Order: sequence, then C-alpha cells, then structure tokens
Amino acid sequence: MRSIGIIAFEWIVLSLALAAADVAVPFHKGQREPAGILAADVPFHTGFFVLGKKEKCEVQTRFKIFHDGKFIYIGVEADEPDMAKLVETPRYPRDSNMLFRHDGIELNFDPSGKGLTFYKIMIDPGGDYADLKGTDDNTNSDRYIFDPAWDSHIQIATRKNKDKWTVEAILPFGAFDEIPADGTAWRFNVGRTRFAGEKKPDMSSFSPVGKPSHTLPRQFIRADFQSFRPSLYQWQMENLEGSMKKSADGIAYVVSANLLNRTGQFRFVDFRVRLLDENQTVLAENSQRIKAQADRLSPVTLSIPTGASGKHLLKTELYASGGELLKTVSREVKLEYQPVKITLTSPAYRDCVFATMPLRRVDALISLEEGIGKPLIVSLTGEGYGKEIRIDRALAENTVSFPFENVKDGRYVLTAGGVSKILRKLPRMNGEVWLDKEGVVYVDGKKFLPFGWFSDTLAEKAYRGLNSTHSYGIHHRSADSIRKMLDRNYRAGRRMVFYPYQELLVNSSTPQDFTDKLLQGSLNDKQKNILRKFVEAVKDHPGFLGYYLADEPEGRNHNPQWYVQLRDYLAEIDPYHPAILLNCGISGIRRYYEGCDILMPDCYPVFFTDGSTSAPRRAPYDFASAASALRPTWLVPQAFDWDWSTDNKIGRAPTFDELRNQILLGFAANIKGVLLYNYYSFGQLSTDLRVGTPYLAAETDELKDLLLAPTLKDGATVKTSPESSGFITGVKQFGNELCLIAVNTENRTLRAEFTLKQPAGEKLYVGGGNRSVTLNGTRFTDTFTPLAAHIYLTDSAKAVSYSLESVRKEIESARKARFKPGNLAAAGELPLLEIKRYKKGILPKGIPVMKVSSAAPVTFRDIEYGYFLQDGICEESPRVPYMSWAPAPDDSKPRVEVTFPAPAEIDKVVLYCVTRETRPALSAGTIEVFDGGVYREAAKFKDNSKAVVTLIFPKTKCQRVRLTVDGTDPLARCRLLSEMEVYGREAQ
Repeated sequence: MRSIGIIAFEWIVLSLALAAADVAVPFHKGQREPAGILAADVPFHTGFFVLGKKEKCEVQTRFKIFHDGKFIYIGVEADEPDMAKLVETPRYPRDSNMLFRHDGIELNFDPSGKGLTFYKIMIDPGGDYADLKGTDDNTNSDRYIFDPAWDSHIQIATRKNKDKWTVEAILPFGAFDEIPADGTAWRFNVGRTRFAGEKKPDMSSFSPVGKPSHTLPRQFIRADFQSFRPSLYQWQMENLEGSMKKSADGIAYVVSANLLNRTGQFRFVDFRVRLLDENQTVLAENSQRIKAQADRLSPVTLSIPTGASGKHLLKTELYASGGELLKTVSREVKLEYQPVKITLTSPAYRDCVFATMPLRRVDALISLEEGIGKPLIVSLTGEGYGKEIRIDRALAENTVSFPFENVKDGRYVLTAGGVSKILRKLPRMNGEVWLDKEGVVYVDGKKFLPFGWFSDTLAEKAYRGLNSTHSYGIHHRSADSIRKMLDRNYRAGRRMVFYPYQELLVNSSTPQDFTDKLLQGSLNDKQKNILRKFVEAVKDHPGFLGYYLADEPEGRNHNPQWYVQLRDYLAEIDPYHPAILLNCGISGIRRYYEGCDILMPDCYPVFFTDGSTSAPRRAPYDFASAASALRPTWLVPQAFDWDWSTDNKIGRAPTFDELRNQILLGFAANIKGVLLYNYYSFGQLSTDLRVGTPYLAAETDELKDLLLAPTLKDGATVKTSPESSGFITGVKQFGNELCLIAVNTENRTLRAEFTLKQPAGEKLYVGGGNRSVTLNGTRFTDTFTPLAAHIYLTDSAKAVSYSLESVRKEIESARKARFKPGNLAAAGELPLLEIKRYKKGILPKGIPVMKVSSAAPVTFRDIEYGYFLQDGICEESPRVPYMSWAPAPDDSKPRVEVTFPAPAEIDKVVLYCVTRETRPALSAGTIEVFDGGVYREAAKFKDNSKAVVTLIFPKTKCQRVRLTVDGTDPLARCRLLSEMEVYGREAQ
C-alpha cells in the first residue's frame, strides 16, 4: 500500500496561544459512497483561521462530518477563485510526504485526544493522497515521526467546480490502531494548504492553532462522536509473526497471531492477510473465519503462497461478519526462504565462544525446508579440530552437539546441507561482556544486571546495584579524557556505555562524519577508521560496558542498514562489547532491531501534577514486550521532571512508586537491564528520585536472579474486579524460587484473583511489604490500591530484606526537611515548568521571590537560578551544577535579592557555599535589608574559609533582603552558592 520507511517532519514554528471550540459529529445513516456526502442533511462547519494567527483567512473552506458507527464521512468544500492555478504536479508516489507541495486538504484524527499519536491524510484536488501515522518524537517540541505503513482504508472522491474544489471521503473506524474504550473525545482538524493564490503557500486550519504547522494535535479541536460505541473496536492482535515455509503446495509465508477480543461479546470475524511489494502491488492474500470468544486469546495461523523475497509490507486485517473493518496492523517484513538454516543455540550470542563462558559443547539447530527424511551430514572444523555428525533421516528441526572443551582460540566452520556458519573461539579479555540465550548480561563470566542512569557524574560514591552509567556525550576531545571518565566510574562500581562516534576533535564539538545525512547512506571507510580509533581506546578497559549506537534514529530517518553494517563492523573488531540502540516507538523498534545486540526502548508516560499521564501507564510494558520479542532489551524509564504542559496541565517527575512501577512493568515484559533517563540531571529536582532511586537499585540487585529469569508463558491467570486492561503480571522462576510481579497501572482500586500455573507452597511473601498472602492450592486474592505494584516471593527472607514503607517515610522526611523551621526564604520542591515560569515572574502563591543579578547558566538558560538558592537542597558539592548559583563572568557586583510575600522580622541569614576540595568560592559579602525606602547594611563578612556562613544581626522588620558578593576566591574554581536561608517570622 505504501513505500516502506519512516518520514520525520520538522517545521520552524512560532508560539501563539489560541482557543478552540468542540465539534459534535452526529450519527447519520444511509451514506455508502463518497459521492453525495456534501449533500447529506448535516450542517457545515466553517470559519477557517490563517495558520498560526487569530485572523480568519480570506479564501475560506468548509466541511461536513458525520458517522454511522462503522465509518467516518467527511466532505470538504475549498473555495478557489483561481482554479486554473491549482498545483497538482509533479505526481508523487503513494504516501509521499511531498504531497504537501500540492494544493491540498489535510484530515487529522487523534482518537486518544492526548497528542502522542495522530493520523494524517493529505488529499490533493486530483484525488492523490498520503495517509500517515505520526508519533511524538519524545522531545516535547511538537515534532512527530511519520510512519507511511499506516493504511487508512480511505475511499475518496474529488471534484473541481468553477470556483471551488471538493473532497468527499469515507474511512472506517477500524483503521485507527487504538480507540479508547472510555469514549474519550477525539481531537480532530481539517487543514488546507493553498498554492493557487498569490501567497504561496497560503495555509489555513479549522482549529485555531498557535503555530504555522498542520502537525499540532494537542491544539486541535475536540470532536464528540455522538452515539458511537467504541467497545466494538476493542481488539488486540498480539505476537504477530511470520516465516517462509515449504509444503507440498509450494513456498508460502506463514503468518501466526493471537487475537484478543475485548468487546465483551462473542464475535465471528474474518482474519485477512495481504503481502504487498514496494510498489504497493498485492502479491498474495488469504483469509480465515475465526470464532472469537470474549476476553480470550484466539490463535490463528494463515499461509500466503508466495515465492517473493526481500522486504515487503504485511497487512493483517480483522473484519466483522458484516464486512466493516475492526482492526488493522501493517508491518514491514523480510521474506527469506532458507532451505537450510543453521542457528547456534550454545553459544547463543554473536556466534562466539568467550573464555569466561562455562561451555563444554557447541549446540546448533539445523532447520530444513528441503531434504526432510534424507541423510544429513553436519560438520565442525577449524584450528586442528574436525568432527562430523551424520543424521540418517533428517527432521524439519535437528539438534546437534559437538564437544568443545580445551580447543584453541580461532575460527571454526559449522557446515550442514551446503550452508556454513563461522564460529569464533575468543581469547580472554579483562571485562569481557557477553549474553546468554535468555539475553542476560555476563561480565567476566558473572551475571550482571545493568542498573544506572544516563549522563556521567563526578560522584565517587557507590550504591548497591547502581552499576552502570551512560556517558551520553559525543564530544570527547581525547582518548585520555575518556579513559579518565572510565576510571572514575569504575572506582565507584559503575561500568560505562559510550557513543562510538568520538571524533576526538580538539577544536570542534560537532561531529563531522556522523551527520544525519551521512547516516542515511552506507558505512564508509572514513567512519570505520574513526570507529576503530575509539574501539582501541576503550575495549580493554574493565569499566567499558558497550556501544550506544543511536538515540531514536527513526526521528532522523537514518538508514536501518547503516546500523546493521555498523553492528557487524563493531562485532568484528571488538566482539567483547555489545551494540545498544534506543527507539522511542514500537514501529522504530521493529524497523531498527537488526542493527543492534540490545534494544533499549524509552517510552515515557509523562506525569502531570493532577495525577494523570499523557501515555497510558502500561505503555512501558507494551514497548518492552515489543522489543524483547526481537532482541534482548534494557528499559529506559522516565526518571526526570519533564516540563510538559498540555490542557493547562503541568508536568512533573514520577514518584518513587511510579518509577518502581515502570521498572517492574519492564521486568514483567522480560527486560534484562535498566538505564534511567535522565535521573542524574533532570531527576535531581525531585525528592522522590533523589532519595528513592538508590533503594530501587538495591531491590533490583536483591532480586536479580529472579528478575533476570525469563517471564513464564501463561505463568498465571488473573481476574480483576472491576475488569481491567491495565493490570499487568509476569511470573518468573529461578531454581526453586518463584516470583510473581503484579502492577496496577490504573488510578482505581482493583481486587485481583490469581491462579498460578504451578504450586508455590502455602504462602507468598510481598517483597518490601512486610506481609504475606495465603494460597488455596494455586489460588489467592489480593487488593491493589491505585497504582500499586507487588512482587510476590516464595523466599520470605528476600521479602523482608527491605522495606518500601521505610523508603516512603524517608522520602517524606527529606521533602519536609527542605523547609527548615523559621526559614522564610524556602520554596521547597517545584516542578521544572514552574521554575521556568518563575523566571517570567509567574510564581505559585505564597512563594518568596529570590532573584539574582545575573547567572552563569549550566544545562538550562530559561530558568530562574535564584530558585536553587531556596529549594532546600544544601550541598557543598552539588550533585548537578545547575542546582546552584554562580554570577555571570561580567557581573561586577553580583547580588541575590529575596522579597517576602509580606513584611517580616528577620535576624539571621545562612549561606551554603559551594566548595572545591573544601575551599569555598565565596570569600566576602554584605547582607542588607530594605528599610525606609533604602537598603542598609545588616551584616558583613570577609576572608571566609567555611562552607556554611551564618550571619546574625539585630532583629529588623523588612520585606526585602539582599546579599552582595564582595569577593570570591578564584582558586576555588567552582560555583558560588547552593542555598540562602533567611530566618525570622512574619511581622505582626
């Protein structure tokens, strides 16, 4: 149906806030063809705005929209005084984003109403169209990654009249990937791009959006589909897989999936599958009638006869017995018929035997499509080794084993049926990293659960379980600086992940040979030379963990094959460290997974102060499940305060329990590691994250063996009351120990009844919960408060080895400690968005105003640095530099001024200095109070050598007080202050 690939749109935009009204979409039956929609007895909607402005556009557009419960009908009339000047050429391939260069109408739908994903259909006057699914690119900047694999199943009729042109279109509700079951109001917009007029382009929109862009779904109007039953479209298509098989009827692509009927009623449905080539020609198709019981999985397998090879588009569709579309999934697939396929199962990683592997034999699976029932010879040779296994009557699947103890390092060749595979036996490397068949990481032969964060830190302190750091930088200027960073982290028990694109440029911080444009081609020799230099600098360091290949490459339209080539090259020159790749969407995961050893999805729920989230709270589980089905997976949870604002909501950091929930959702989905983004920088604003994160690392380490065990298929069944699609479970077993992870991702209390697949004793103990549940056979029930997560363990000692309640109390105590008794300047913890508004003079009610004369910015340029002198965090060596203050270098008289909400009587100021090797940067200063319309001196200090300066003076009534910096110590070479406290009481 469409060309295969992901397109990223990016517009230069301006900010302008505008309001929008809702649209009622009436239920209206009787329409069956696009022609005639505009004649339906439904009112027009008119009044299009100039895109990004408050003014109505000169050349207007109007539309009608209605539905019949199965299809959406929309008709558009576009006034056009210059019909002869309509731009409809050149013709573009189907689904080309270049269609926006034509005169056109854009239909936009967001069923969730949240703006994380939306669907766009661009239609020109000749009826050419492109249908695309846009996914937020995880930057909170109104940029979207567009996937042309989405098929709207739209029917279109266009017509050109004397002074206008029209579009009439029908699209089924089932074309949208997900329709909320709760009847959430959609977001919707009709946009227009006009080239026929004098102004080119002349862009307009029915929704009064605040930027000149057609891709702002959060600003689109709300659309209320009246009398619509979303329950009819609650279908899930899970575990969609396919492979080429040969039978008596020839070669076929065999597709399998599990259908889950969430409609609440039994349904007969038709499962249809089609294969399309790059020209969107249907190569083959097939269908099957399914009996789908409510709330039960319905396995389905379907063969599509085809001899095609290479990349194609697989379209799977679910239709009701009446013919209406209920669900569709489109996916790029690679057709590759292999008469003989060799898969090494031991070793299972990179076809390499590592020195620290406890491996005594080489195991392989020989899969046959031809030659079944005939003799098969399998051999392993190399480095003086030679053995052969003869199978008299080969099966479709054949397992062979070769003894492999005390063999030489080198290359070996495994051969079967004329097909060969190279096996490498590697010499020992200190710090070598490899993965077992379950994707579990081993370092020097010891099981390793990566748990850490993005961004390097100067902190030397080691915490239990915090063992990994992502440098997250590509601007290192020397191999020596990289080695020193590795040394520092290794001393604190942390191994590091690095970008391999370290050009080590002394005079530039911008990579020259790894630009987005160059990564859309093939790996070249110059890039290989740069990579090799970096590999040589780090591969023998025991603190080096792996190569970070990409951060959301789908948003930059990078070539997936470039990453395949990169992974293969790195594996050849350094087989000891894995290649890791991060994606922000499931479509990106499926597009790029072949270019890495480890996937690392970063789905962020986006938490708001009102308790809601932008993405479903179960989303980390869905992303991790999609990734772990393809590659070993580490999860990147949201561990930071995202300054996101939508619908007057304010973003915030996750709580301790919300971060824990994300992590447990990942382990339920079979992840093997956790790297928090971006805990060590933006996460430091949050008391929950500052205090709670080390405890999560310790809990993960305590339960490491169980959490790394594979999640058992159908390990438990669960029924909740009320019924919930947001209740996630996963059962794991290590030796005789069992654990059940259960997470309630909903903001309501649920009662859950569990049935384990196997006996687990008389009791299960709740990890960190100081309680147990009693089993009746293999069943038990428990209550889950909103957002509660429990780990049920058979090992009581592990369960009581830590206490979640004590962590929560410690967090609350730390939050209260940010307000010291008598300190009138304290503001406590504020969300990042409010700190940015602070700089604009917008403060929460009752907060003292602390302004600085200037600031040397670190990390942020758009925040009030004075806030960090009243946030209650007093650190001699700040964890992150931005949570402290230093004046701008050209500020000749640096000052900090505090204004109280009301007059106060004060008598003490305490200054917390930043130090370097115990040497404070602040050496002298003056405290002044605003009294009688002028400032007068209250206290003074000089020759300071202390980290904490306490200044006491006679009680003074005032509403303003300020610090003037009279002197600094240039040898300290650090920032100036981390906190300024002013003590007293409100004036009577």
